[in-house]
Amino acid sequence: MIKNVDYYTNGIATILQSPERAKINVKATNVGTVVEQDANTDAWFHIPLTTHTQFADIVNNNQVISRTFIDTLFLSAKVNENAKIDTVHIRDGTRLIVNRSVNYIDRNIEETLSLTNTERGQQLYAGLAMSIHVRFLTGKPRGRVEFKSAGVRLRITGP
Repeated sequence: MIKNVDYYTNGIATILQSPERAKINVKATNVGTVVEQDANTDAWFHIPLTTHTQFADIVNNNQVISRTFIDTLFLSAKVNENAKIDTVHIRDGTRLIVNRSVNYIDRNIEETLSLTNTERGQQLYAGLAMSIHVRFLTGKPRGRVEFKSAGVRLRITGP
């Protein structure tokens, strides 16, 4: 049996790799995580995508394993005219499985990131995290990014 399952994480779970660079850092359940940062700086932001990697059941004294594979990514965010998302990574533990260059500036982002044939179908072993690189540009107002949510569609195989 094969099932497709979507998992989403609220943007409030966003982890700032360099929190000392943030000029404004707000976490609110109705927005997610909002960060403003000075011009000519950059930062990585990490959103854990809590997912299972396999299920084990005991059926008639036999262990039955269901395995999990990555299929599609989702990102919901917003950047103003002085912030640019340029890279999205997906890691399974420490293993980099998606490295995507993007060009999101001055827009609401409601993206389904289709994966290449090589990326799609990767079996998961250690749990996922989405890492997003943001460049803060010059100009007024100060660069601002809002992380609303991130998600993944998984393909689960097994009985």
